[in-house]
Amino acid sequence: MCDLEISSTLEGRSKETLRNLRMVFQNPNDTLNPYQTVRQALERPLRLLSEPKLTDGEIHERIAELLQAVRLTPDYAGRYPGELSGGEKQRIAIARAFAANPALIVADEPTSSLDVSVQAVILNLLKDLRAEKGASYLLISHDLDVIAYLADWIAVMYLGQIVEEGANADVYHAPWHPYTEALLSAIPIPDPTHQQGAIRLDGDIPSARNIPCGCRFHTRCPRKIGDICEQEEPPWRDAGNGHAIRCHIAVADLIALQSPSATPPQEA
Repeated sequence: MCDLEISSTLEGRSKETLRNLRMVFQNPNDTLNPYQTVRQALERPLRLLSEPKLTDGEIHERIAELLQAVRLTPDYAGRYPGELSGGEKQRIAIARAFAANPALIVADEPTSSLDVSVQAVILNLLKDLRAEKGASYLLISHDLDVIAYLADWIAVMYLGQIVEEGANADVYHAPWHPYTEALLSAIPIPDPTHQQGAIRLDGDIPSARNIPCGCRFHTRCPRKIGDICEQEEPPWRDAGNGHAIRCHIAVADLIALQSPSATPPQEA
């Protein structure tokens, strides 16, 4: 592996970088030009980024393939965004992202603005396309169910800092960082007989412009152990299998605190 520095400006990025790094934005209503047809939206990255250059006939065939890949019929190529539903717009945005066969797609809350039934369709589509095309995703989301469905490796962030990371299965099982623990406790469980205690985070919500000293989560942490949390940057704790937690509490103590027999959390 090697690090690749990416310019913060579009003009400073090479054609290869633009081809290999594409994005699916949060709101499909804002990602498509309302004055351009679906064909025009898909044609632009094909003409600008394809290597080698494609002929008009090849572009026409590629657009049909992209529409088929996102489960839309060829006649959608002549439609404008105003003629599409939110789910259809997001499918077009996904097709555009895959147009130049990228290596990595950044997906920023790709389902948050969609109805629940449509979210399922988009998630299944993203999963199928990843398997078919071989691209990787960098998925940004507040929806832990979405993350659990799509992600292989998870990084949990608080105030711009990674506080926990690991494989999907490891992050969803104790031990957790206290912030991850609170997030997971808020996930609804479709079982009316299950007694679930959500952790309520009290305390002040700090400003990202004025980040607290020590542990960034200490102003709201239900597991705070004292002044050390306020004064010292927490170390990384090795929870095994690459699973790491940034916390002053030792892994063994976190496991004990977060076990089912421990004191139950406050009800939300």
